Amino acid sequence: MKLGIVYWTSGGNTEDLANRLKETAQGKGIEVIMSDVDSADKDSILGCDVVAFGSPAQGTEEISPEMEDLMDSINDEIKDKKVLLFGSYGWGDGEYMEAWQETIESKGAKLATAPVVCLEAPDDEAFAKIDDALASL
Repeated sequence: MKLGIVYWTSGGNTEDLANRLKETAQGKGIEVIMSDVDSADKDSILGCDVVAFGSPAQGTEEISPEMEDLMDSINDEIKDKKVLLFGSYGWGDGEYMEAWQETIESKGAKLATAPVVCLEAPDDEAFAKIDDALASL
């Protein structure tokens, strides 16, 4: 299996989740392509069996504008793609993730597992959720 991980981070929390996902996947022998959203090669990422997208909540519970731009650029290519969503938030209740999930599913993507979202910096529970998400792929 090949896993593509694309993330955007502002304070490092979402990057920490991305790094945990990468390390755990590689430990299981899964090939990983990982990049931040600004340097992502969308053809390489979309060529993976599963794509994990990560973004913190921004503004009023929205994904980052950078991730939104990527999502808009792959509208047609995301159909039938197996996807994992992850991220962090610092206020509210993380409802941005529910909205992102609805958007991804409306484009025809198939969620591989429930999204992983945590409040502030990832703790052991958040890392365990990342590990569990990977185990369900």
